[in-house]
Order: sequence, then C-alpha cells, then structure tokens
Amino acid sequence: CGKVPPTLLGNAMSDSAFDRLSVLLVDDNRFMRGVLHTLLQAFGVHRIYDAGDGSEALQRLRNTPVDLVICDSDTKPMDGLALTRSLRADPDRTKTMLPVLLLSGHDDERQAATARDAGVTEILGKPLSPRDLYLCLLAALESPRPFVQTEGYRGPSRRRQTQAFAGSDRRAAARPAQTPVNLGQLSALIEELAS
Repeated sequence: CGKVPPTLLGNAMSDSAFDRLSVLLVDDNRFMRGVLHTLLQAFGVHRIYDAGDGSEALQRLRNTPVDLVICDSDTKPMDGLALTRSLRADPDRTKTMLPVLLLSGHDDERQAATARDAGVTEILGKPLSPRDLYLCLLAALESPRPFVQTEGYRGPSRRRQTQAFAGSDRRAAARPAQTPVNLGQLSALIEELAS
C-alpha cells in the first residue's frame, strides 16, 4: 500500500462509515479469507462476501454490489490480476471503478508494475498486518487516486510519487514575475477599499 496522507491517520473513518461498507474477499485459501473476515469485522465492516477465485467473484458481483474488493494475486483458476483486468474492462461503471486491493506474497517491482498496469488500486504485501490493511482501506476509500481512462488503460491513476523534476523548467519564462507582497500595505489597501 502506498503512503497514507498524515491527515488520514488522525482523521480515521468513523465507525458508521465502515459499518456501511460492503467488501468482497477473493482468496482460494479458506483460512486466509477467515483472517481477513475477522480483521474487517474488527474494523466495523459487517457486509462481507466471499469468493474462492476471480471467476467466482465475477459471478458474485453480478448479483451483489460491493464497495471494495480484496483479492489474492495467486488464486486459481482466475487470479487477482485477471479479475482486476476483467473489472476494469466491464461496461458497468460501478464495477469498472471498484477499488481493488491486491494481496501478494511477491514484493518485487515487476509484480508491482504488473498489478499497477492491470488497474489494481492498492497492493498489500504478505504477511498481512492489521495496520497495513486498515491504512490501505483508508487510502482507497478516503483518499482515492483519480480514475483514468485512456485507449490502453482504465483504472486508478498509476502516478503516486511526487518526485521533483530534475530538468530545466521551460515554462518559467512564461510565468509572470512575482512581486513580494507587503502585508502592511495590503491591509491598508483593503481597509481603504472597505470604507
């Protein structure tokens, strides 16, 4: 999961917001689904649905609308990435824009790039910690990345990092020069205009 804005840490979702949340858990490991179920209930989520793999999840989503999907990357026969691609290609916008948290035991950059390119909203590494799950839920629901639709991609914006640009700023010449403001003069001007 990416960095969570500090404002979310001190301003966590109210219990009532999690209380209204519905989540689909997709994992072929029944034990892991149970762990996730228990954690979500501890966070206040009460509407939790299960599926053993991506194809079962798609079946479930035909009749059961949810707010968020948490899926394992390695379910068989349809894995979490194939499920995500299928959701992003769906003509139903409620499914297309559904936040998808991917659980993965692979922590290499290639796997992360593949998940990002498939349209995954957030990636959670295994072993899973309750804190990481909670923070990813907050990030996905309270601070979502903008949704992007282009010819070759449909999903949350793949840009997360805000790195300083190292090249020359070609637009600097087009910007008007900024003059420092004297607050005393500004205050006097405002008072003069107000009277």
